[in-house]
Amino acid sequence: MKNLDSVDLSDEAKEKLSKNGFVVTGPVGGSMPDLYSWGDLPFITIDSVIEVYLSELELAWSELEDKQATRFVQLQTEIWEALAERIDSLPESTRPAAARAIGLVSVARSLGDPKWQLPISLPGDDKLGSVRKEVLLDIERGKNASGFAQSELWDREIDWSIFKPTGPYSVSEKLSGFYRLSQWRSRLGFRVENKEERLCAAILMSTLVASTPRESWPKTGPLSLLYQIEQTYRPFVGKAADAHFSNLPIISFFYNQANTLPQSIGSDEFDAKLLKLLNSIVQPESQAEWGTDSRRLVLLTTRVTLPSRVYGETTGPNRTLPSTLDLMAVAGCQRARELTLQNVSDLQRPWLSAKLDDLQKDVVKTDDQLGISGIQASLRCLCRDISVPHADSRQPLFMQTPAYRDRQLSAAMATWTGAREIYGLRVDWDVRAGGISEPPPGLVEPNLDAWQRLIELAVETNNSFARHDIQPGQTTLYLALRFRKIAEKQLRGETLTRADRNDFRLYDLRLSNSIDIKVAPDSSDVDRRVTVPIGNSKNPNLTRFAGKVCQPIYVVYEKDGQLHLLHGGVFGYREFDLAAGKALNRKDFISLMDSNDAPPSQDWTKSYSAE
Repeated sequence: MKNLDSVDLSDEAKEKLSKNGFVVTGPVGGSMPDLYSWGDLPFITIDSVIEVYLSELELAWSELEDKQATRFVQLQTEIWEALAERIDSLPESTRPAAARAIGLVSVARSLGDPKWQLPISLPGDDKLGSVRKEVLLDIERGKNASGFAQSELWDREIDWSIFKPTGPYSVSEKLSGFYRLSQWRSRLGFRVENKEERLCAAILMSTLVASTPRESWPKTGPLSLLYQIEQTYRPFVGKAADAHFSNLPIISFFYNQANTLPQSIGSDEFDAKLLKLLNSIVQPESQAEWGTDSRRLVLLTTRVTLPSRVYGETTGPNRTLPSTLDLMAVAGCQRARELTLQNVSDLQRPWLSAKLDDLQKDVVKTDDQLGISGIQASLRCLCRDISVPHADSRQPLFMQTPAYRDRQLSAAMATWTGAREIYGLRVDWDVRAGGISEPPPGLVEPNLDAWQRLIELAVETNNSFARHDIQPGQTTLYLALRFRKIAEKQLRGETLTRADRNDFRLYDLRLSNSIDIKVAPDSSDVDRRVTVPIGNSKNPNLTRFAGKVCQPIYVVYEKDGQLHLLHGGVFGYREFDLAAGKALNRKDFISLMDSNDAPPSQDWTKSYSAE
């Protein structure tokens, strides 16, 4: 080797060079350009070009975030001013929560806009009691980013070190402020289980709605601006991971309640409705690092990326800290798979192996289902092709060694890490509680033809009414389309997306909102049990009636080798006789079916029914 003497290698390095045909050595703190600044015969690695990409990505991302910072600071200003105008109209019972709300918004505005000066007197001080001292403390802690301390506004201990800007966010005062503001508005959040924090969130959300008329959304107004900010991130870092203020069911809820706000906002009835909605949206498994007793609602959300899902699916019972190896294993890297399986016990290994097999089959086709952006999918494919190179006998011998395969795996993991560092503020935490197979969210009745017919029926109904300038509800068509798609996925054994699971979780709320609709404002006849005459009875003095009732159904469903009992509702059919000429309205039928004289089911239904 002619130029061996020109490089100062240790004996260990020479041994590895002799064995594998390559060696990675030397200091680890240098820059990529430095490594190509000396000597002849460069080996142009993919890694070095990826370093160029990461540099370009960081510059572009910083420019995007600079624009987002301007918009979000504007949003905080508009929220603060709208809340200041509205705060005196809030019910007296909401004063503690209202004081916290104005305090939280004041901290956010100050962290995001260093030029803004906190007023000597905050809005509502004369009625609510001043929280200015607490605001100043949290502003100071957020800017200093030092250690753990109690926040009186959030009513919890906070690790203030997360407020220290990192990566591209440390290059300017504007981006540093945006970083702190984002941590305040995304990593922290209103705990769903805490009544006062629910009320505090409701005050802020109702303020956004009041400042954004329904006809203006989503084009103008503070709520529209928040929604636009959130939508900007989706093509880059995927779908929202958290329950957040621009979540469409939450927006719809507050718009539907707008005519009674703010007077009703502190009532038990309003809180019960809000809690039911939040419980259907804010799921513990999506925020496992916070614990199931600390689910949260945030103003600015973090995002879902593929690693988070992979970690959640592949982390074994005793593996509480996930590894990027999991991602590479699912991407198809055999070496990563071997290393991943080495990290679990013999008892856990078969389960994890089967899980890796399933995910490896599904991971590509679920990109679109999960809403992963083109950038994220392309990055994952790049990492996969680095860690799983195409075998080619024409390659140099060193590239055909197991050692070089390990080097490529390391490069793939580093590539992913480098990208994540840049946009890490916008993505969800990677740590997930693992090891327990998640129960199925439910099962859609797998009658695809029937779902299709229902879709066609809904379309025809809508078109028929539209000819008369009448617009029927769209819920039937929406649900039929969604559930037919989910049924197809379940028949094929595909992984359900977060949106699919939310369709199960929100179903009771959607049913309630769609069915409990009064025909007229003063009507109380909202029960859909019906009865119709179908002809004469055998007795000439009687008329035969048929009735539709709803009954519970329970089904056993197998998922991941475990049996689950699911429940739902089905139609029941009844026939009975009444005196000829007797009318039976819904109210009478309800009373009949709820009494001991209710007509029994027919004999042929006993093959599947029981008392």
